[in-house]
Amino acid sequence: MSDPVSPGLTVSDVAQVMTARRVDAVTVMNKEGNLVGILTDNDLTRRVIAEKGDLSVLKVKDVMTTSPIFVDHDTHVTDALNEMITGQFRHLPVLKHGKPIGFLDITRCVLGSLDKLGGLIQSSTLDSVIKTPPLFLPLKTTVYEASRAMKRDNQTSVLAIDDQGNVKGIFTTKDIVLRVLAAKLDPNTTSLVRVVTPNPQTVPQNMTVVDALRFMN
Repeated sequence: MSDPVSPGLTVSDVAQVMTARRVDAVTVMNKEGNLVGILTDNDLTRRVIAEKGDLSVLKVKDVMTTSPIFVDHDTHVTDALNEMITGQFRHLPVLKHGKPIGFLDITRCVLGSLDKLGGLIQSSTLDSVIKTPPLFLPLKTTVYEASRAMKRDNQTSVLAIDDQGNVKGIFTTKDIVLRVLAAKLDPNTTSLVRVVTPNPQTVPQNMTVVDALRFMN
């Protein structure tokens, strides 16, 4: 379980916390012990980096998602998964006796339900479900510019390419927290070549969705 953070924590400090815990989301709890928000790597990308926010001044309460949807600890995983799909969000806080005790991640929920979902999507291939083309950006693109592009195109990652158009790396919203904010790099001057994951693994477009999910696991 990842302990909640205070709404008064600075964005700079919460990035350090998320990096230390190796998480991409945290719950936010007030002094009374009530859940008041959720902060994710996507929030930090779109509401801080893409808007050139001051990391040392902005607080968690300024950029978190308030009044988040949550589920109780005894909610069936299928119901929780339906909640995330309906709401189109990746993280779902879990409460017990009104207090946050952790997160459900949509990827883990799907992986945990593969046996039930397999029959429904067994024959579906990646090219039949991918509706949005990937976002390609030059390696020299700054983190700020990449975050603006991700926000504009509603993406959580970009593929970094060289001058010949070859994919050289992948850069995600999680990388913004772990490799940029936590390292105290300047998003306005740091280029993708410095912070991408090089030579990302790939899968063929005719791979089934089930096999792709298992590959990710």
